[in-house]
Amino acid sequence: MIAGSRRAIPMALYLRRLVWLSILPLLLLAVVLAADTLRRLRAADDRAGVLLAAQLARQVDDLVQQRKLALEVLAASPLLDERRLADFHRRAQVFPRQFGSDLMLADAQGHMLLHTGVSFGQPLPALPRPSGRAAAPIALASGKAAVGDVFMGPIAKRPLVAIAVPVLRDGKAEQVLLTTIDTRAFQEQVQRAGVPEGWQAALLDSRHELIAGAFGAGSSAAQADGAGAGVAPGGCNAPWAVVVGE
Repeated sequence: MIAGSRRAIPMALYLRRLVWLSILPLLLLAVVLAADTLRRLRAADDRAGVLLAAQLARQVDDLVQQRKLALEVLAASPLLDERRLADFHRRAQVFPRQFGSDLMLADAQGHMLLHTGVSFGQPLPALPRPSGRAAAPIALASGKAAVGDVFMGPIAKRPLVAIAVPVLRDGKAEQVLLTTIDTRAFQEQVQRAGVPEGWQAALLDSRHELIAGAFGAGSSAAQADGAGAGVAPGGCNAPWAVVVGE
């Protein structure tokens, strides 16, 4: 019996090893397949994030472009050439009725010449100067439309962004037309984008300050660094970014 027991123990070990050796390739295959499935899911998520970011960037571009084109039409008005500012002020009232934000005309020194929300001839303050990217000086210097960083409106007491279009005459910009967009308009674009549950989307300005949406915890700058899929809205003429991810 003892001898038989001694022969049975090596056989049991042999059988267990044989079973493990037969199972091991299947386990390895399962691990490889799981890793490949995870990689494919992550790749699909990345593609979905890029597509969603691109869609949101287009929506932001459309919102900005509509106002920019209207400003460019008004900037070409002969009333400005003839310095008929009172008539221009009256004609420009169509802008706030259409877009829900006032129009301002300023000179190269930042003095406000008219404001559609104030009766013509009333004293006006100087243009507010955001701490970050300011649209008016950039538009005057470049001769092209510009969009600024988010800033707190001194009158509205709401975060705003400014769009500025230079009034070009003979290739020179001595005046600039501006309007502002309440960041709530961009927040509506984020909400309409159809962000999946568990995902987040954010529109950030050139300082990585949050314009609309949300992206995790911590500072705005930290939210933008390496988080999700990033797409720059091309029509804003500003280093903004749309960031989308889980």
